[in-house]
Amino acid sequence: MVPVPFAPRGRNRAAREQRETTVTKERFDIHQHITDKIVSAIERGAGEFRLPWHRGTGNIMRPVNIASKKAYRGVNVVALWAYAEASGYSSCTWGTYRQWAEAGAQIRKGEKAAYVVFYKELEVAPETGEAETETRLFARATPVFAAISPALSRR
Repeated sequence: MVPVPFAPRGRNRAAREQRETTVTKERFDIHQHITDKIVSAIERGAGEFRLPWHRGTGNIMRPVNIASKKAYRGVNVVALWAYAEASGYSSCTWGTYRQWAEAGAQIRKGEKAAYVVFYKELEVAPETGEAETETRLFARATPVFAAISPALSRR
């Protein structure tokens, strides 16, 4: 049997090569993603002005995490408000897939997540050979889902 050129040697290798080429070509930029969502919300316009407490839908409360019960801060507040407004969600409670599973809820297959950004501190050795380490911030994107989304159901 003559081997076929460029044939994958098993399912795992082919999948790994597929992932490697996909990751190197398209790197997810959380800052650009959130900026795009906010700009699209601005471009849709405010519509008819109504005081927030007179709105029939939507919520003026800050978005809150289901597990920690802490309010989101910074750009995450504006980003989650934009996601909620665009998707018609009225809840201010958000959580990751795992957090909703722990709360007894299930996210339906195919539901699109909103993304929040958080920063982790990393200790980096200095390039000049000094004894002190430098602290740098590293942005991480986390997908979250709203409590009252059509894709959330109780088990």
